Amino acid sequence: MNDELKNRERHIGYEVRTLDNMIGRCVNSWHSRMDEEAGITRMQAWIIGYMYEHSTQPVFQKDLEVNFQIARSTATGILQLMEKKDLIVRKPYPGDARLKRLELTARAEKYQREIMRNFDMLQVSLKKDIPQEKLDTFFRVVDMIKKNIEQEDFHDKNIVEPGKGI
Repeated sequence: MNDELKNRERHIGYEVRTLDNMIGRCVNSWHSRMDEEAGITRMQAWIIGYMYEHSTQPVFQKDLEVNFQIARSTATGILQLMEKKDLIVRKPYPGDARLKRLELTARAEKYQREIMRNFDMLQVSLKKDIPQEKLDTFFRVVDMIKKNIEQEDFHDKNIVEPGKGI
């Protein structure tokens, strides 16, 4: 590597994007294998995750439509297929016979626990050989960058569009 490239300032956005791609490839690799083995689509996996995280409260089809920004007909089709695959059941909601509460089956809960276990193992791998002090610093810096982005109004900046003003 020549000295010019070695001494060049590293860009935060580039480093974050590269790290995101590397982690994403790891996650997609095992997630895709698990989805394929279980016969579950990625959207079904997201729905399972959402329902698992919200299992202490009733979840309805409308919640999924809003959270995932999907049309009613799309949600209906996905949920019908999930019922056929023994991933969810629809149960009447007390007090309103028109509403059907969605619940995960034991099969879907097992799948979600396996996903969570994989994320835990990934977390361990990512933190390997990094002292807690450095991790604490990393997260403080991440929080500072997030705050900077939230405070900055990029719409009012004179950002040059590609091919213009150069």
